[in-house]
Amino acid sequence: MGHVERQDGRELPLLVDLSHPPAGFVGTVELLGGKGLNLLRLSRAGFAVPRAFCLTTAAYRRVVEPLFARAGSRVQEPAAVAETLLAAGIPAPLGDALVAAYTSLKDGGGLPRLAVRSSATGEDSLEASHAGQAATYLNVAGFAALLDAVRGCWASLWSEAHLLYRHRPHRPTNGLVLHEAPAMAVVIQEMVPARVAGVLFSRNPVTSDPQEMLVSAAWGLGETVVGGGAADTFLLSRQGRLLQRSVAVKESLVEQHPEGGTRVRTLASPQVGQPCLTEEQLERLAALGRAVEQALGGPVDLEWAEVAGRIALLQARPITSLPAARPAAPPARLPARLGRRPSSPAPRPVVWSNVNVGEALPGVATPLTWSIIAGFSRRGFEQAFGALGLSVPPGYQLVGNVAGRIYLNLSEFMSIASGVPFFSPAILASLAGGVDPAVMTGAYEQLSRLRFLRGLPRATTKVLESQLLGPRQAKSHAGLFRAERERFLDLDLGRLSWAELGEELQRLHRLFFVTGELLLTCSSNALASYALLHLLLRAGGEEARKLEGELFTGLAGLESAKPGVLLLELARLARQLGLQEQLQARPVAGDGLQQLAALAAHPAAEPFLRLFSTFLAEHGHRGIREAELAVPRWRDDPSFPLQVVASHLDGGPLADPRERSHRQQRARAEATARVRELLPAPLRPVLSGLLPLAQETARVREGMRSRVTETLGLYRRFFLEVGRRLTGQGRLRQPGDVFLLTVAEVEELLAGGTPSLLLRVIEREARYRADQAAPEPPATFRTTSGTIPASGGEVARPAPVEEAQLQLQGLGCSAGRVEGTVRVLASADEGYALRSGEILVAHTTDVGWTPLFLVAAGVILDKNGPLSHAAIVAREYGLPAVVNTGNATQLLRDGDRVLLDGAEGRVLLLARGAALPSHSSPPVEPAGYRRRSPSRRGGPGAGASSLNPPPLP
Repeated sequence: MGHVERQDGRELPLLVDLSHPPAGFVGTVELLGGKGLNLLRLSRAGFAVPRAFCLTTAAYRRVVEPLFARAGSRVQEPAAVAETLLAAGIPAPLGDALVAAYTSLKDGGGLPRLAVRSSATGEDSLEASHAGQAATYLNVAGFAALLDAVRGCWASLWSEAHLLYRHRPHRPTNGLVLHEAPAMAVVIQEMVPARVAGVLFSRNPVTSDPQEMLVSAAWGLGETVVGGGAADTFLLSRQGRLLQRSVAVKESLVEQHPEGGTRVRTLASPQVGQPCLTEEQLERLAALGRAVEQALGGPVDLEWAEVAGRIALLQARPITSLPAARPAAPPARLPARLGRRPSSPAPRPVVWSNVNVGEALPGVATPLTWSIIAGFSRRGFEQAFGALGLSVPPGYQLVGNVAGRIYLNLSEFMSIASGVPFFSPAILASLAGGVDPAVMTGAYEQLSRLRFLRGLPRATTKVLESQLLGPRQAKSHAGLFRAERERFLDLDLGRLSWAELGEELQRLHRLFFVTGELLLTCSSNALASYALLHLLLRAGGEEARKLEGELFTGLAGLESAKPGVLLLELARLARQLGLQEQLQARPVAGDGLQQLAALAAHPAAEPFLRLFSTFLAEHGHRGIREAELAVPRWRDDPSFPLQVVASHLDGGPLADPRERSHRQQRARAEATARVRELLPAPLRPVLSGLLPLAQETARVREGMRSRVTETLGLYRRFFLEVGRRLTGQGRLRQPGDVFLLTVAEVEELLAGGTPSLLLRVIEREARYRADQAAPEPPATFRTTSGTIPASGGEVARPAPVEEAQLQLQGLGCSAGRVEGTVRVLASADEGYALRSGEILVAHTTDVGWTPLFLVAAGVILDKNGPLSHAAIVAREYGLPAVVNTGNATQLLRDGDRVLLDGAEGRVLLLARGAALPSHSSPPVEPAGYRRRSPSRRGGPGAGASSLNPPPLP
């Protein structure tokens, strides 16, 4: 089909005939999406695939980009994007191409009925299956209906369910993971009037047993199966031998409506209770699964349909997020099978934690922040370990992005550090912020210590050189940093050209790199000296180890302590001046500057304002979550420091900061003396040299961190100027949208590039808000499957000693054990009642429910099967789930406490609970809550360019 679109100098087809592609055509997932590319591969491999063509992502972009270039800043929400696409006009050349392609499917009769399926570029990847989140339209009849279905597929890319699923917390990723705004291809396939249809997994998706296949089937179209309706389940050997069978009571089927679309028809006996597949058909399906698995190069799940004795392959995709292979009990209601082979040993668990690093960058980070800090993380740890004579292996992922938050891979940390003699999990746990050492059991590799010992002389020299030169380098850097900072702050950025802004960005990069590398050096020195001191204290016994913290208290000149001391001094001054009433009218975030202006009218406030001005001059570059560029600094919004002052005034007499400092210094001196007594005499001289060094490196590191924070504040000022200009040009909705870009994208803009930004920032804001709205990941967790557990890791909880009052048996579809409180929901509309950590119980679920899975700790369903979308999504989340229990909604009540075993398919009632708060109506908003209307909901940086928006409605 000759219609093409030019993009980046390339000619991209708008339509591709998947059954008879052009000679030499090489399909890609970026052009055809997951479904389209797999169908192309299957057609070329000779499988019986219904005739189909694909409307490519080039066609999507041809419609979308001009559409939103005209819409400009009026597009504020993903929902607005979807609405705009649903009303979009189809350009004449594209419409003509669709008509020609549809007409080409005629075969002696009239126009055939169509199945129109979305095929997103990120869909069916090895990382995640979108599992039906985008739209599918069946039995489409006529050109007008085809155009509506195409627009519906495009719009579904921006639906809430699709966005939440695409950006759900799933598994740790290595630093920044961003892509272009997604595009949608559309597969248009001849409809198959199925007698029986269903899904086949070429590997058991519950146990990962490669010698087992699982088939789910029902009468009529496959929507019954994937939608969670009553369906038969068949467990097959790889050769197709029937091992187990569960025949459902199938009271209805979904079929084609003569006028288009589908309808539900009630079935009559005996078809209701009959299996819908014969053993011969199952053998043919198993053979088909083996062939497709070979063609696509790995485990697959297939959607198929049987009509007139022929099996048609509708689509195929890789199986995603298989659990670690493990023994599993047979599914409920199926006869036990003898002779199960032991499965392969489970992989070593991995421990992730943000107990420590989360302090530096808490919460969800924006793309701009990730793009700046990502490059420094590995370099920093290489320097830190290098100070101990160790190296970081090339494939190690020491820092990960967990639901938008920064986490450390403690397993790899421990593996590297295990090369140091006497280094133990307990030491790492202590350095990581008090993590339970038991969590590291079996979760790291013990490396040889010979390399460390052989390189000890050289490493010792390197460490001593770094320890001695680091403070001197930091001191000499202070003057250079101060001069460059003042030069930049004196600039009027609004008068600079784009090219001049580009030059300033490069100067900022150089300042940040030099300052950041020096911080890394100082941090390495601090870590090395602290680790050595930690080891030394072990020789003094438990009491010496407990005194470790007191050895670092009362350090004069510690940069991070200065703001608090000055705020206490400000409170003392405010009390002397009689300003309590004015300051205790606490400002809300964003109102600090207004409160200062009001305070200036008070006749006695001048000394306070003068000292507060000094505070902002010295510490105004700091702020809450100061490593996040999108967050205002105290200089931008002094609300927080003013609130601290007000908090001081709420109490009794205020301590003298100088007396407080003297008291801490005395405590440090006493602790030092006691540690000296506890250490063996030969080690006391070591303490005399090592302790002052560790204290000094800690002090220098804090000073350098303050300079890095200042540099981030300079970056923020710069990027907001870029955001203001782009907003004025209609390329961003508001200046704060710039924080949804990356540094590389800003550099492209400054160099004269014209990338499309609007859809990109809307999609990234959706990802950011999804990460914010999702339950907070555990601070520390173990995982063997790579997924992020809902809470507490994947350590199985032992069965209760008491005999359960009630036991439900269903089909285990997502492995894991979790204990929690039940919340029974009659419909997805009651989802507001579900609280984080509760176990969702429902009669059945479809795709519309799955955003609630982000909240739940587990799922129990009356119906659905192991291959339904609910089961697939539960496995994607690593969420324990039991389906097909039959009557869980009748036997369980709100507030009951249960133990859910997603591998065994069991639910044990541990205790009847008091009824939870009613969910008969939505919760009442608290007084003072300000709900933002859709027209005012902006992205990061809206208003005061803050990244701390009110709760999502």
